[in-house]
Formats: sequence, C-alpha cells, structure tokens
Amino acid sequence: MKGSSGFQSPMQARYQYLYHQPPPQHTGQTPPFQGQPPPLQGQPLANNLPSQPPFTTLKWTDEMVKLMIIAISYIMEASITSPDFKKTTQKSTLVSKETKWKVISMVMSERGYNVTPQQCEDTFLEINKKYNQLIGLLGKPTSCEVFEKPILLDSIEMPETLKHEAQKLLESDQFYYREMCSLHHNNRMFIPHDWEVMRLVFLGLEGNEWDDLQARWARLEEKKLEIQEKRLELEKDRVEWLCLDQNEEMKVEKMRLENEKLKFENARLAFELKRKGMVVGDDEN
Repeated sequence: MKGSSGFQSPMQARYQYLYHQPPPQHTGQTPPFQGQPPPLQGQPLANNLPSQPPFTTLKWTDEMVKLMIIAISYIMEASITSPDFKKTTQKSTLVSKETKWKVISMVMSERGYNVTPQQCEDTFLEINKKYNQLIGLLGKPTSCEVFEKPILLDSIEMPETLKHEAQKLLESDQFYYREMCSLHHNNRMFIPHDWEVMRLVFLGLEGNEWDDLQARWARLEEKKLEIQEKRLELEKDRVEWLCLDQNEEMKVEKMRLENEKLKFENARLAFELKRKGMVVGDDEN
C-alpha cells in the first residue's frame, strides 16, 4: 500500500489487506459515506467519519451487545498480534482504555447505534460482572455445564442463598455467557467473524495511534521532570550533608589541635618542674 510519502506504519503493514474497501453489501441500510467522498485507502477512518446526531440514551439490544463484543475481540487480537506484546505483561498498555472505547463507539456509530464510549464501557462492565459472578459461584467447568443445562443447578451441593444468586444470574437479561467465555479464552467459538467490523476497528486504532503516542510522550515528559526534581532534591541534601560533614570535620580538627596544645603545655610544665627540681638539688649540694 502506497501513501503520499510511501511510509507504512506498523499497524498498516501488519493489516495491509484491511485498507482496501470490501465488496459492497446490500443490507437495506444507508451506506455510512453516502453523499460524501469515500475515505482514501490507508487513511484513518476516524478522520473521515460523517457527522452523527447527538448521542441519546437507548436500550441495548442483543444485536448491539454482540456487535460490541465482536469489536472488543478484534481490539484484543490487535494487542496480542502487536510486535510489543511479548515485551509487556498487560495488554492494556498496548491499546489505551480511552482509545479502546472510543474506537468501539465509532464502530457502533457506523452500524447506526449512537452510543458514547462511556456507555459502551459501562454496558460491557455490567455484562462482564455477571459472567465473573457466575464463575465465582460455580467455577468455570461447572458454570459452563449449568448454563447449557440449568436443571443441573438443583443437583449441586451449595447453600441455597448462593444457588438462588446463580439462578438469578442465569435468568437475568443480557447474560452473554457463551460470548464472554469465548472472549476470555481468545477464541471465536461463539463470536462470529465480521470482516467489516474488523476493518473498522483496525482503521480506528490506526487513526488514534498518533494521539496515543502524544499522550505517552506527555506522560514520559512529566515523569522526566519528576525525576529531575527528585534529583535536585537529592543533590541539595547531599550538599547540605557535605557542609555538615565538613563542619564536623573542622570541629574534630580543632579539638585535635587543642588536645595537641594541651599535651604541649603539659610537657612544658613537666619540663619546668623537672628543671626546677634539678636547680633545687644543686643548691642543696
């Protein structure tokens, strides 16, 4: 893929095939760029998004939640396939939290669901909370079996209060156990592949890459200033200690000289006494 300068970013080089437009799909919906010039190939989608109506509060449908989970799965894949993945212990350091939910919100908007990044995050956290609660009550293998056959819950030996909590989770709205299980295990057993969502996610990440670099640079500059300030404080303490140490050395040296002076005076007195004793002895003789 050739750009205006012939330079490809690491994200573009790794997912070059995503920067070509997919064949048109007739879904009965208005194309996202109808009435506007399409984005250039390789150009971040975030810079070419059409104007969207104001975000409104709406009820999350199954289709919306599953679309969001698909988008999250591709962001996780972008973290795992990053060249720096083996150099870090946390995926979140590769794709910032702010960028992650901004991209997901953009993908949702492209499909006609105008939700804010915060709404996406809150909804996902609630779904993930339910999944983790069931895992905590029953354990991974048992929770999977009970989800597929809820009647098995009656045969499990556990306090009735906990069993009731598990039953409430199984019967709750928007409980996406299968999808969350696939997401946590990095597989697509229950998360379908969506080429267009994948393309939107990686173009969105590419568009936010520079913002992330600037944010990281600002944090590094701030850390650098903090280190320099700490170094100056340590240097100040060192100088004060040297001055104090020198004063102590001067005091010790002064005391040593005074002791030497006393020794000299004592020796002189002893000599004077000895000389007087010798003179008295001579007179008696």
